[in-house]
Amino acid sequence: MDVAETDDGALGTGSQAVTQQLMDMFVGGNFRPGDRLPAERRLAENFGVGRAAIREALAALEMLGVVETRHGAGTYLQATAENLLPRSIEWGLLLNQREAIDLAEAREQLEISIVQLAATRASAQDIDRLSAAQGRMESATSDPDAFVAADVEFHLELAKIAGNSVLAGMLASTRSLLEVWIRRASSGERSTNLTLEEHRRIVDAVTTGNVDSAKGAMRVHMNGARARLVTSLDDSPPQSG
Repeated sequence: MDVAETDDGALGTGSQAVTQQLMDMFVGGNFRPGDRLPAERRLAENFGVGRAAIREALAALEMLGVVETRHGAGTYLQATAENLLPRSIEWGLLLNQREAIDLAEAREQLEISIVQLAATRASAQDIDRLSAAQGRMESATSDPDAFVAADVEFHLELAKIAGNSVLAGMLASTRSLLEVWIRRASSGERSTNLTLEEHRRIVDAVTTGNVDSAKGAMRVHMNGARARLVTSLDDSPPQSG
């Protein structure tokens, strides 16, 4: 169905601002999958920008898989509610590397606390589940989506082993962020191999119950993941605005 065109003006200039504001509207439920967006001219009037900025913003959203432009028929929202949030996060990280680094530092502290407890509390059954999660990562190197899912499950499993519901809840609440982070930080064969090696060292340390080794292995993993994330952001094409 077509969406009624809003008369509300929007602040901000340039394609970056327009893209972020459109994402906010989508996440906020102003549009539903399958809805047609207002015409470029109407969007330009509402956002107070030129049509070129609108075209650039829509092109960026199409690259993220959020919208689909159909020749002669307009532009339609195609992302569902469940995948709009991670794509919104990804766009936010692309625009604000300082925030990405802050998030990386916060995640490092959380993950180190988790692995410290896991190394002291892991049972034989816990080790089996963690090793199985690692095995699923090893088996998914040719399938990026499956690899990301297995990586996320590895960290959530580690949080369960830690036996602290607050820490586990904090990590689970950032699942969408983890998916975006891991997807960008493990892109490419070299990054995937480094990620796997870092996870093997974590499993080994938790298995032996060596707290210092576990914390060190997780710190190495977090530092490596952060470096790969920043590199992926640096390699992203700049957005004009």
